[in-house]
Amino acid sequence: MSDVKNSFLEQLYSDASLPFFCDLPADRDKMPPNLCNSSQFSLLTSRHKLKEFCSSQKLTTPQYAVSEQFARLSAWAVKFNRFPLIMKSSTNLADGRACYILKAFRELPEFFELITGEFPGPVMLEEFINPKARIEITFLNGAPRIIAQVSLDKSLKLRHSWRAFPVRLPTPIISQMLEITRLFSALVDLKDTPIRFSFAVTATGPVLTAINSGYNRPEYHPEWRSKAGIVSLAESKTETAAEKFCKILHFYECRNDEISEGRLRQAAETSLCQWTRIEDQALIMLSSENTATLLEDSRRVAALFKHLVE
Repeated sequence: MSDVKNSFLEQLYSDASLPFFCDLPADRDKMPPNLCNSSQFSLLTSRHKLKEFCSSQKLTTPQYAVSEQFARLSAWAVKFNRFPLIMKSSTNLADGRACYILKAFRELPEFFELITGEFPGPVMLEEFINPKARIEITFLNGAPRIIAQVSLDKSLKLRHSWRAFPVRLPTPIISQMLEITRLFSALVDLKDTPIRFSFAVTATGPVLTAINSGYNRPEYHPEWRSKAGIVSLAESKTETAAEKFCKILHFYECRNDEISEGRLRQAAETSLCQWTRIEDQALIMLSSENTATLLEDSRRVAALFKHLVE
């Protein structure tokens, strides 16, 4: 297994009181013992075992195949005969690492070699769901703390473009999601360990697509939350009316040195509360009492980055 470090977010947490860790195998020594000893820990580390568990619980799950042999995955793709597909390591990784969206048969061998070259072992090929919304629910100490809507980056890499929170969901939808998360009580009820569930909301209901853990989100970071004018993660309550609406914007392949706080302030003067650029990634956190302001400032910041990286 490649000893991959999540250096981008690890640097962000280097001065924080919270212990940085995520569900990368390379971070195993940083994970809390209660997480590693959980009876459901394998559902967090193995995408294949999570799929098998979901099927055993009669949960709707995207169709998939998993194998170390390219020929078997290719044969399944031919039989399924529908694109786009998701190809990813069967080992659960963080932040879209080794996850790709495939749009044609000719891309299968390239991405298979790309994944197995970095993460030897089984590879999963999965139906891509194009939902009405992508929702992420973070639990801490047995309670839901953040319900966020997610948008994916428009690239072949399966990674986030932005996350906005809090979001208000129809009662039937949130009830179905919470019913699903109760099946994972051995993870959800762990002390001081964030557990994050990702759902694709379809016309027939929410579909669980992933489970992750760790202090590896800027919206968990105490200083970022303070700058955004929101309480700590442990104090947050999803059922109360939000005083602030927040949005995390992700920008990748940022190699232009013209990105500065001054330029960001010009684009989002009232809502910019925190930002960082580490290596070739940039994270921007906006916060406002007005959702329209947040939407407009997000558009202006995105336009700024598009201009600077061209």
